[in-house]
Amino acid sequence: MAVPAAGAATASAAQPGQPGKAGGFQGEEQRHATKDARKGRTTPSARQRGAASAPGVTARFNDLGTPSLVTGGDGRPLATGLPAEPEAAARAYLRSQSELFALSDADVDALELVSVTPIGDGASVLLRQSFGALRAGVDGLVTVGVRDGQAQFASSSLAADRGAPAEATLSETQAILAAAQDAGRPLSAAQLTGRREANGWSVFDARGITDAIRVRSLAVPTPADGVRAALEVLLIDNQGAEPLGVSSFVDARTGEVLVREDIVDHLADNPTWSAFTNAPPLDYASSDTRELWCWNPGAPGCDRVVRNPSSPEWDLDARTNQPTFLTKGNNARATEKWLSNNSAEQGINYSRSDTRDYTYPWTNQWFEQGCAPDTFTSARRNDIDASTANLFAMHNRMHDWSYKLGFTETAYNMQEFNFGRGPADRENDPEHGNSQAGGIVGGPPTFASRDNANQVTPPDGVAATTNMYLWQPIACALCGPCVDGD
Repeated sequence: MAVPAAGAATASAAQPGQPGKAGGFQGEEQRHATKDARKGRTTPSARQRGAASAPGVTARFNDLGTPSLVTGGDGRPLATGLPAEPEAAARAYLRSQSELFALSDADVDALELVSVTPIGDGASVLLRQSFGALRAGVDGLVTVGVRDGQAQFASSSLAADRGAPAEATLSETQAILAAAQDAGRPLSAAQLTGRREANGWSVFDARGITDAIRVRSLAVPTPADGVRAALEVLLIDNQGAEPLGVSSFVDARTGEVLVREDIVDHLADNPTWSAFTNAPPLDYASSDTRELWCWNPGAPGCDRVVRNPSSPEWDLDARTNQPTFLTKGNNARATEKWLSNNSAEQGINYSRSDTRDYTYPWTNQWFEQGCAPDTFTSARRNDIDASTANLFAMHNRMHDWSYKLGFTETAYNMQEFNFGRGPADRENDPEHGNSQAGGIVGGPPTFASRDNANQVTPPDGVAATTNMYLWQPIACALCGPCVDGD
């Protein structure tokens, strides 16, 4: 998973998500929207404003008192004569702009390197603040775009106030209860069991919650109240049709939820556009128009060679360099999940091929049989293997495409194994795709798993889960056809 881009803190507290309209598709009643309860604004100093008005500089400021964006005029670089190495160039630029960013040389040296992401013939360097012993969990980031010894742009959510926060007094259990209450899933301390440590998190099991709850200590800068010690609580749960996935930053002294990030993206209420070279016929005809993709050239009937340097063979276990013979690899996994409406749960039934030929028949059975429930028990099993293989291929294709754009191991991408490129806690998070999620249990009468899709995206090191649903007509809601979202 990628670290959020450095950006300005919001000008005022965002309000919690409001209930959506009744009678809509799954996900439209989302109540756990992202919020930012930090208030106030840190005014930049006269020296900062003077530096921002220098010739050839365009700058605007965030609410934490530092530049949210700095660019040169008429496309000119911000600085020249910097070192060729990207990180050194970024730090040299920041030192040269000490008044603008309110950074001393010691402040620049103390910034943690998060990533260096190649962009064309340049690079984007991302650095992060720490406050005392705690690194920033929200904001506290600066990005500098460099190329050929020049600084091209800078953006930041750095905090002008760099004091160490007051010591935490809130317990992990108290933070969990506060975050759960704020997210609309109240818990009691008696429900929490079995604390353990994993990859920098404290992990709690909780009765009545579908996924383990994770907690870790971080710092959150605020405009009005300085830097606050905080506990990040990662809560993923599904009780019924609507999944809950939130990352909440709880003030470690007051128990207030300072920031809540919704980590569930829905197809219907968060529009996206995907363009790929093949889809079932748009008139719902059952002619099989799929291409045959192959890793290496030479396979009989191969329409498209997908081998590229962004990943190993898609069904390879990168740790052992051996094939899995399943829709399971380093970038992605794909499984059937007919018997669960739990969006955070991952299926376990992979599609298998002992010859590594994941070329299953597709008959458009869901459409042809009018969404009939008995399609799941027929010999063709609702084309489940074809659906799973298609979802697996598409997730891998998107991994490889975005890798070339800079979404690599050092930029917090999603992979089971990172080949030694970065800390081990950034591994173990390939995209897990659930095909025909809730297929059997998610239809009438509640249609809990129909006519949508979602993705639960935790922080790096915890696997993201995608749920692709079947679509069918729903009285008074949707008059669409019987199609498979995979």
